[in-house]
Amino acid sequence: MGGTEMRISHGERGSQGLGAQFFSGQAWSRRLFVVAGLAGLAAVQILAHPREAKPLGNGAVEIRYAPAADLERIDLALMRQATRSIDIAAYLLVDQAVIEALADAARRGVRVRLYLDGGQEAGSREGFGGRARGLRGIEKIELRLKPPGSEIMHLKSYSVDGRILRTGSANFSYSGLKREDDDLVVIRDPAAITAFEESFEAMWRRAGNMSEAVDASRF
Repeated sequence: MGGTEMRISHGERGSQGLGAQFFSGQAWSRRLFVVAGLAGLAAVQILAHPREAKPLGNGAVEIRYAPAADLERIDLALMRQATRSIDIAAYLLVDQAVIEALADAARRGVRVRLYLDGGQEAGSREGFGGRARGLRGIEKIELRLKPPGSEIMHLKSYSVDGRILRTGSANFSYSGLKREDDDLVVIRDPAAITAFEESFEAMWRRAGNMSEAVDASRF
């Protein structure tokens, strides 16, 4: 009897050892299957969204945040670099220093095109037209407004000479550039700049634009 019990005991231990090895192998198989599945999912996502899987071209992207940074100073420095063109789409343009920088660029022979939101300009007692009054060079700025009553033109962006794009949440106002929680993004990626310029041209040629948005007597 003792010998039989011993043989059964050995058999049971052997059976348990084989079972442990079997289930251990299953666990590793499950792990490998999960890892392979995750890797496959990642590959599908990269192929499906190639633009999200790589950085924005080869150009530098810089971001500054107000009020920690003086965003007005950055805008002035960018506009003073212009030698050929400034195309600016502005929901709100009331910062006097920025307006003067645009007028100065126009005096230097830079082509300045300004596209404003009509409703915002009409509703402001001291909008771009009022604050630009009396500035030399302002008459050389080409100005168009999106018609009031339509969906707002909410961009705060401009391109300089087709080589720099400024965008972000900061309006061209003293508060937006110096006091509020806003950002200013400077992009030097050619593809991003081209995309903005194409969008700007489409807005500039929009049917119903007001080409004489501000009464010249207000200048």
